[in-house]
Amino acid sequence: MKKTILFAAALVAMAACNKNVIEVAPSDGFGYINLGITADTEMVVTKAAEQPDGAELPNYNITLKQGETVKWTREFSKMTTDDLTQPAGTYTLYVENLTEEEAAPAGANGAVRVAGSVDFTVKAGIENTAEVTCEAINSRVTVANSFTEGVFSAAEITITDGNRALPMAWGHTEENGAYYSAGKSITWTLTVTLSDGTKKTYSDPEATVTVAKKWTQINFSNSSTNGKILVEILVDGVISETIEVSETIDPLEGTVVPTPEA
Repeated sequence: MKKTILFAAALVAMAACNKNVIEVAPSDGFGYINLGITADTEMVVTKAAEQPDGAELPNYNITLKQGETVKWTREFSKMTTDDLTQPAGTYTLYVENLTEEEAAPAGANGAVRVAGSVDFTVKAGIENTAEVTCEAINSRVTVANSFTEGVFSAAEITITDGNRALPMAWGHTEENGAYYSAGKSITWTLTVTLSDGTKKTYSDPEATVTVAKKWTQINFSNSSTNGKILVEILVDGVISETIEVSETIDPLEGTVVPTPEA
C-alpha cells in the first residue's frame, strides 16, 4: 500500500496532530528543501492471497549527503527547517524506515524494510522539491501445509538463513511472516509426529533464495494417504474348521451333455 508524507521548509510535521509552524527568512546562498516521501510497503505475492493493509508510516531515518560527505541523519519527525536549509549544490537524500538489523532482529520475525534515494540540486533563495520513492527491499517468507488429516498428529517447522533460525506458524498471512534480506538462502527443517507417536525429521534438499519485494510462500503436503499395513500369517496344521458353500441348481438351466454311443 502506497502512502505519502511531506515535509515542507515552512512546516514541521510532528507526530499525531501536533503541528508547529516555523517562519523562515531567505538567506543568501541557501535554498530550502521540500521533502516528499512515497512508500510502498506491500510485497508482491507469488500466489493469489489477500493483500494486508499497510501500517501507518513510522518515523523514517533520513540521511542528507553531499558527495561522500554525510551532512546529517535524522528521524523524520525530528527534522527542522535548519536541516532543510542548505547551501546551493548537489545533494543525495536516502530514506529508510528500518536498518537491515532492525528489520531482521535475532529471534524475531522482523518487519517490512523500505528504502529509497534521490539526487537533486538546491538552488539558492527558492524552495527545492526532493521526491523520494521508497519500496520494499527485503522479503517475506511464510509456510503452509495441506497434510491429510490423520497422517500426522503434529507438524512443526523452522526456517533459517544459517544465522537466524525461526520457528514458524502455519498459514500464508502477514502475521505469520518472517522477514529476511534479499539474496538470503533459506532452508527449512520439518518435524512431524506420526499417529503412532513416532517422530521424523525432514530437511530442505535445496535452499530457496529470497528476492526483494517478493513474498515467498512454501507449501507442504504429504505424498499420499496410503498407510503401512502389517501382515501377520498364523499357520495351524490341524484342519478342523469347515467352510460351507451353498449353490442352487435349476433343472431347466445348464448345458446338455450328449449321451456317449454304445
